[in-house]
Amino acid sequence: MITLAYQTRWGYQRSLFEHTTDSCSTVTYQVYTERQGLIALAYQTARDKGLYPKAILIRSGLHKTTGSRRKARVDPLGWNITMSSKDSEQCAKNTHVTSHGYVKGKFDLQFIGATHAGEKIDSWKKFLGKAVWPPQDQLVEVPLVAYN
Repeated sequence: MITLAYQTRWGYQRSLFEHTTDSCSTVTYQVYTERQGLIALAYQTARDKGLYPKAILIRSGLHKTTGSRRKARVDPLGWNITMSSKDSEQCAKNTHVTSHGYVKGKFDLQFIGATHAGEKIDSWKKFLGKAVWPPQDQLVEVPLVAYN
């Protein structure tokens, strides 16, 4: 089983599939399609490093910026997601690897490559003081999608 969660720039979402209405099923479908695309991209990004992920945290949706400490700039490698993942060994050690999964474009989620940071402890803090990998009670498991 793989655990998946999603994080916005400002905090953690309780679900990837929050906005649904009976009167607008198209919005529901588009949100679902985007979620499935991000999940597939996150899995491909983790596999690029050779990991067999047991847990994946999608930390941002599709964006084309990079930077740290509030200094954002255009990422020369293009559109990407930011995600963190753990294999079985990292789950036991409470560590993770953060990666960027790059795609062909804003509307084309075809995976073209990834970059990976070094392994960090889960309690590692970002510049705003939040842990990069939040406590389990702040995450929601997304229904599993099988990949091979």
